[in-house]
Amino acid sequence: MENKKISESLKLSDEYTKGLQIETSRLYDIIECSYDGIYITDGEANTIFLNKSYEKITGMKRKEMIGKNMKCLEKNGFISKSATLMVLKSRESVTIEQKFKTGKKVVVSGSPIFDDKGNITMVVTNVRDVTELYELKEQLEKNRELTEKYYSQVE
Repeated sequence: MENKKISESLKLSDEYTKGLQIETSRLYDIIECSYDGIYITDGEANTIFLNKSYEKITGMKRKEMIGKNMKCLEKNGFISKSATLMVLKSRESVTIEQKFKTGKKVVVSGSPIFDDKGNITMVVTNVRDVTELYELKEQLEKNRELTEKYYSQVE
């Protein structure tokens, strides 16, 4: 009787594990489809993952970035400043603005992931391209200036 319970428990455990594998695969697909760039480092600031959107926004290729440390990337000018390094220093989420060599202006938000002992095991960074928003803001300002100019001419 006891062996049957253990066997059933192990069977459920196997099914649960298979379910996790399927979910992990789906999670990867979801992250790859995200419009935002997603960049993940370990607790030592070593790059362990980035999605296609990050490549598109920054112009940096995954194969060139995996394994690289954020300190080196910042020092060598790949990025102007690192939200990841700020997160590791402050131990809390941070949001900064950045501009990449692609000309894209972005908002970068980094968040720490802690283990059960309070150590940072990963930093997840979301990169949102706001270039179009800045362009719209500039156009709006130009339109405002023209409106004021025309208004003063009409007066």
